[in-house]
Amino acid sequence: MITFRRLVIISGGYKVSMKLILLLLLAIASVFSLAYCAENQPTKVENVSDRFIPSGYMGDIGDISLNAHSANNPHSGPECIEILYSADGSSGAGWAGIYWQHPENNWGDYPGWKDVFTGAKRLTFWARGVNGGEAAEFKMGGISGTNSDSVKPAKSTGVLTLSKDWKQYSIDLTGKDLSHVIGGFCWVTNKMGNPSGCTIYLDDIRYEW
Repeated sequence: MITFRRLVIISGGYKVSMKLILLLLLAIASVFSLAYCAENQPTKVENVSDRFIPSGYMGDIGDISLNAHSANNPHSGPECIEILYSADGSSGAGWAGIYWQHPENNWGDYPGWKDVFTGAKRLTFWARGVNGGEAAEFKMGGISGTNSDSVKPAKSTGVLTLSKDWKQYSIDLTGKDLSHVIGGFCWVTNKMGNPSGCTIYLDDIRYEW
């Protein structure tokens, strides 16, 4: 056990032990930490899987295989989403992606969710690659057409390099017009970033207020 014996003289001539000063600093740090956690704790959540369907296949659609019920080391619960991308170039596009849409296969021909996501602060999700080093981009919004997304262009993470371990990512939606949402979530990749293809996993995709 370490004993603090050093005394510090503060204004007015009072003597205070270093141990007391350290305890006070730790208490102050704890208060700020609790305040930060409370401020960033969502007051409401909407799971993407409850509101959208992964129906909007794009690019080399023959290169994509999606399993929405994979039991391969989910982040939480019994299942996660597994996406396999072969990079075979089945349609000659050199890229592929999937939009989670409402309703199914809606490319702006029909109304999406109106005012359901208004006020959401962020879209968060957990992702990992089977080996680590997989390149992927994630986004929301951006679908055009007669009934287009109110978020245009799409709000994106940019291209990410995934780890083999689960990691949470976030898309900031502060100040965005979320009054009409068709494309609630989107994954995109390409052959340049994954020349031999890739396998990635997604879990706990949700909007937070």
